[in-house]
Amino acid sequence: MSDLAPLLQRFFTDKLDRHLDASPHTKAAYADTFRLLLTYAERATGIAPSALTLADLDADLIGGFLQHLETERGNSVATRNARRAALRSFFTYASYRAPDAIATISQVLAIPAKRTKTTLVSFLTAPKQRRSSLPRTPGPGSVAATGSCCTWASKPDSASANSSTCASVTFSSDHTANSNASGRAASNA
Repeated sequence: MSDLAPLLQRFFTDKLDRHLDASPHTKAAYADTFRLLLTYAERATGIAPSALTLADLDADLIGGFLQHLETERGNSVATRNARRAALRSFFTYASYRAPDAIATISQVLAIPAKRTKTTLVSFLTAPKQRRSSLPRTPGPGSVAATGSCCTWASKPDSASANSSTCASVTFSSDHTANSNASGRAASNA
């Protein structure tokens, strides 16, 4: 009997359901990853998915699968890395439950993620970027709250001389704040 099938089932029921309480979307993505992997493994090795062992899923097969995702399926590097993350999660789980396959597992876990090119704010043009850094005031129809904050500080050298700062702050629903100094009292020094 294959050692892969019960281990894979326990991974979904024990780790994803009970320990991580993973969302249905995460479980579906992981299941899709393993469906694709088992289909690829059957094509590459000629072994039916029900007969595959953990040792059959070596670093060469997993690396070939990840390459297959990009070249034949046309997946992006980000999708390839997401599939790799699902596989890493399973192989990490398996490393504690199948110590006899630790050499194969450690080779699979050593497969690196590919770097992706990311632009933090690619959808803003230069003028829009400058405008986004300016303080915002609530527009018509926005939810805003106004409050004021006053602080008093005594000068350490004189007990009778006090200075105060009072500011009015407006908060809008997008969590930005505008501060307007409403006045400062002169000190009696």
